[in-house]
Amino acid sequence: MILNRSARFYIGIIATLIVITVVAIKLFGSAVASKFQEANEDVSTSCYFGDRPVDPDAPERAREESKRHIQAARSELLEHAAGGGAPLVHIPPHTPTPPPPARLALDPPARAIAHHSFTRAAHEPTSTFSIDVNTASYTASREAILRHMLPHPDSVRPEEFLNFFEYDYNPPTSGEDFSIQLDMLPSHFGSTETPRQLVRVGIRGADVPVEAMKASNLVFLVDVSGSMGLDTRLPAAKIAMRTLVERLRPDDTIAIQTYASGTHTILEPTPVADRDRILRAIDGLIAKGTTRGDAGIINAYELARRGFIKEGNNRVLIFSDGDFNVGPPGEDLAELIRSYRNDHITVTTVAMGLGSKDDVMEKLARDTNGNYFYIDSPNEAERIFSEKIVGTLQVLAADVKIQVEFNPDFITGYRLIGYEKRAMANEDFDNDEVDAAELGPGHTVTAFYEVELTESAPTDGDALARVDVRYKKELGAESLLVSRALTPDRIHASFDKAPAQLRFAATVAAFAESLRVPRSSSQTPPFDELLATAARSAYEGDPHQVELATLITRAHDLWVGR
Repeated sequence: MILNRSARFYIGIIATLIVITVVAIKLFGSAVASKFQEANEDVSTSCYFGDRPVDPDAPERAREESKRHIQAARSELLEHAAGGGAPLVHIPPHTPTPPPPARLALDPPARAIAHHSFTRAAHEPTSTFSIDVNTASYTASREAILRHMLPHPDSVRPEEFLNFFEYDYNPPTSGEDFSIQLDMLPSHFGSTETPRQLVRVGIRGADVPVEAMKASNLVFLVDVSGSMGLDTRLPAAKIAMRTLVERLRPDDTIAIQTYASGTHTILEPTPVADRDRILRAIDGLIAKGTTRGDAGIINAYELARRGFIKEGNNRVLIFSDGDFNVGPPGEDLAELIRSYRNDHITVTTVAMGLGSKDDVMEKLARDTNGNYFYIDSPNEAERIFSEKIVGTLQVLAADVKIQVEFNPDFITGYRLIGYEKRAMANEDFDNDEVDAAELGPGHTVTAFYEVELTESAPTDGDALARVDVRYKKELGAESLLVSRALTPDRIHASFDKAPAQLRFAATVAAFAESLRVPRSSSQTPPFDELLATAARSAYEGDPHQVELATLITRAHDLWVGR
């Protein structure tokens, strides 16, 4: 076939382009490939790429399918054996997979804990619990609400809402480790059918200035697994550690242990005088790998032992999202840390990232009598590790237990709000072998009982309740006992005329109780009343108290639109 001139022209252009392309690939291809390889290597060392999203219901469906197959096989074998077939073959029963740890503020606890119910004082007048200075449940719920999500009702712990805030408790007198304050006022948000009262038990630890704080030997145990690369978890942990380092004194020491697939000592105990070296070690942390927490914990304790300061603050601070997906599960980790309890090395767990494994982090702190925080912002890091540094690091009173004995002549029944995980047997109050939580300098602890009164009115000499507080001046010491009585002069006849800070504390407790109402309930929490009382009782000079009104407003909007 003879091509015309126009066709030959276009074929010539195409052939020329092909030749140019081949030459370009040969000349520049290797250089371009090299550049891409370098870029990929650089990214792979600094970033963690999570697994592709999967169907969250797939594992459960797979387990159900497995159970159906086993049951069908067992039925077939039974029928076969009944018909004179081969002997019955044993098929082991299905072993359920344990539920994953609950995510902070988003999931219910792996093991549901029933709320306290009313107890008849004539039947059992005494109630006992350990104090709690943790605040993680409040700060995580705050972040959830600000991100337009209601926290899961079963994730809300009222005691951690109450103990986030500071109240105007009287400071202890000279020589006292803490003060105790008792009050009673009408329950503004409780049952309308049966009028009830709120009894408040408040404790305030003695203040200790930073200059008088004990010498500190601290170990940062940092989770650098891949999950810590999500969101801003590791960067937030770095901010928290830097904040703490900047507040320590030159003679205090810092060590850093990391864990992921393995564990590494990044920094041996180093005086804070060498601050630049410590900060460089913090800034150099990178997240990647799985999470092997047990080896890291063992090595962190060994570092704390090496730098141990007699009568000092010896503490391991664990910065993690609690995602221990390799090695011992949460219960075994808690048991591992409990074995170190007698070494007088205390623990702080710091949850990083909304959705952190709350069960693991809270249990590690509770079982070691440590404290537990969730950092949702640089401001929260500043509050915990700068403003409250002494209370976070130092133990003012160890194994602090509270026992309240109500007088059945004046109180028919009572219910403790929150503290479900801190409840204790009454006989354990006097047993020094049974541990409880720590109180730090400047810490405040608040607990509310909702009570029903008898028709008898107390006179000036009567006590409606007696509150005993047992504690140890230091770890391992013999316990001491302090007692106070709730007398008629501490009773406020009207909610509106009660002191503003007492009303604010009652509002915080009621807000936590409102967030515990199941979403399916037809009962609407009293958000409007909560907002009104918060606005009238919050201390204007405290931004945290003022912020509560914003959270109540947003929670109301989320509830209405649920």
